[in-house]
Amino acid sequence: MTTDVLTESTRPGEKAAGSARPGSGVGHASDPVSAISFPARVAVETRKMVDTRSGLGLLLAILLIDLVAIGIFTFAGPTESLGFQDYLVILVNVQAVLLPIVGVIAASGEWSQRTTLQTFALEPRRGRVIAAKLVAALVLMVAITAISTVFAAGGHALSQAMGNDTAGWGVQWDIFGGVIALLALITIMGVAFGLLLHAPAVAIVGFLLLPMVFSTIPLLIPSVSGAFEWIDFQAAWNSMIGDGGPSAGEWARIASTTAIWVVAPMIAGWIRTTRREAA
Repeated sequence: MTTDVLTESTRPGEKAAGSARPGSGVGHASDPVSAISFPARVAVETRKMVDTRSGLGLLLAILLIDLVAIGIFTFAGPTESLGFQDYLVILVNVQAVLLPIVGVIAASGEWSQRTTLQTFALEPRRGRVIAAKLVAALVLMVAITAISTVFAAGGHALSQAMGNDTAGWGVQWDIFGGVIALLALITIMGVAFGLLLHAPAVAIVGFLLLPMVFSTIPLLIPSVSGAFEWIDFQAAWNSMIGDGGPSAGEWARIASTTAIWVVAPMIAGWIRTTRREAA
């Protein structure tokens, strides 16, 4: 004779444990789980970059340096031919150095903080994470540029009040488009270096040092200056904000330097990030 032992979960008239009542909010392991959408992933990556004190401090430092540069240009710069377009060019010179750091940290910060395991566990498709980081860096680039443009407008208005304005508010749209394209390329280049090196400090030093070396070599060895025109991205990309826009030869140099400094590091960094073991 056998005796059946009844527990609370198997009493007659009750459901076994793990059987959720409709509307109870308790699911089963076999229930489908909806994947996080790409816009939501971009929002998450953007928030990561501004939620920490270091990330927020970097963004505020960029805006503060922009404000200081505009102030110096207004009060101590040339008093002739000051126009709104001149202020935009000043901002490009400042942000071309600082904005890539945003991209570097977006792509490599989690490797130094050792949070990649959690990120890739929540989103195993690493390509989507990389793409979201890239878009997030560009979103912050646009936001910083928009705020800095407001600063530039304020500086130009103050210059007008001081009687230094002779060029007015006119902006050549090809130059304005070149400004946006240049800042976008610089930001993407920072992301590419971050993906490739996975160490913010090394990536920042590499980003700042390598172009300087490649632009200095032609000065030391003039015989190679012709070849290095196809490698020096600073000279090539600056043609995008010149009067009249780039010529056919300058467009060719823009393409070659973009392939060397943006496309190649991005491909190599994408492969390394998708294959490296997360920790």
